[in-house]
Amino acid sequence: MLDSRKISVYSVFLILLLLVPVWLFGCSADDRTEGEALLWTPETNTSSQNKNANLVEVSTGTVSRVVSGEGILVYPKNETITCDFNNARLVSVNVKKGETVKKGDIIAKFTIEYNESDLTSLESELSIFEKQHKAGLLSYKNGVAIAESQLRDIQDEYEKNPSDYLRIQVAKAEIQLKKAKATLDFYEYENSRKIRSLERSIEDFKQRIEEDTVYAPFDGIIGNIDYLPVGNIITPGSSICYMYATDSVWIATNSDISNGMRYNAPAEIEISVPKETYSGRIITAPDVFGNHTGRVVIIPDSPIEIDTNNRLRRITVKASRYSLENVLTLPSKVIYNEDGKRFVYLYEDGFSKKRYVTLGLSALNTVQILDGLSEGQWVVAN
Repeated sequence: MLDSRKISVYSVFLILLLLVPVWLFGCSADDRTEGEALLWTPETNTSSQNKNANLVEVSTGTVSRVVSGEGILVYPKNETITCDFNNARLVSVNVKKGETVKKGDIIAKFTIEYNESDLTSLESELSIFEKQHKAGLLSYKNGVAIAESQLRDIQDEYEKNPSDYLRIQVAKAEIQLKKAKATLDFYEYENSRKIRSLERSIEDFKQRIEEDTVYAPFDGIIGNIDYLPVGNIITPGSSICYMYATDSVWIATNSDISNGMRYNAPAEIEISVPKETYSGRIITAPDVFGNHTGRVVIIPDSPIEIDTNNRLRRITVKASRYSLENVLTLPSKVIYNEDGKRFVYLYEDGFSKKRYVTLGLSALNTVQILDGLSEGQWVVAN
């Protein structure tokens, strides 16, 4: 019996010796939830300089997805410059394609050919009509004078011998005077209109002869120039050139990035020659005006200075397709993938722990954190 008891005691003691290390190890280990694993302990140097060099803080920021592509210049104000003269023989076209002109600069010069007898005929017609008008005017004025004299005579007789008969005669004389004056006024009015019409015809004729030059209607750039043979009579309405106004310049993108740009979204415009960067705003896009537009138009916030003669010019347009502000963000390089799950190495209480996270919108170097981390936490940078 004693031997059996001794054996039982020895057995219990041996079991306790085996359980003590296990219990000690379990007490020293951190309590970890699923998705967290103790990987390594950073250096004991906990200075802010060393911390910033190895860790990245989870902070709020902006995540934007940017699309970019080539752009072209668009001049919203343009006009076809035409020759509107009659019997105009072209002397010279004074501009070249791509040339910058100011309002009032000469576009083209002509000589106006006309028949001298046409002008002489108009002037003779005016002279004859003015003579006829003077003669007729004298006749109508004499008629008014006669009517006034007759009215005075009847009025004098009525004052001497008043009677109903003379009273009626006075009324008739007054009506005749009013008719004579109205006829005179109408004659003067109609003949004055005719005289002014003939005078305008002569002035227009002379003006057409004197106006032999086409001028730039606004500041701008000369586009395509139509071929017009010098020395030939040019048909009225013929196009001389196409002109773009430079007081407003838009940028249009090529269609392969149109679907990535949002209406009224901010955009960045980069000009290679001279090298400048401008900001602008998208005003048209296929998702607003339909895919038949095929391009995006961007209005710069400030005037764009572009050397239109420099063929090395390159225009790049960048725009934010999506943009989220005041969201949790981290650099993309600190996010790792494990069987389709994303995780980071969270630095906490002197230890690095694996922490699974849920991602949102990702940009080139930045990613949005939807779940798994809080602002102010630190993750291992490398």
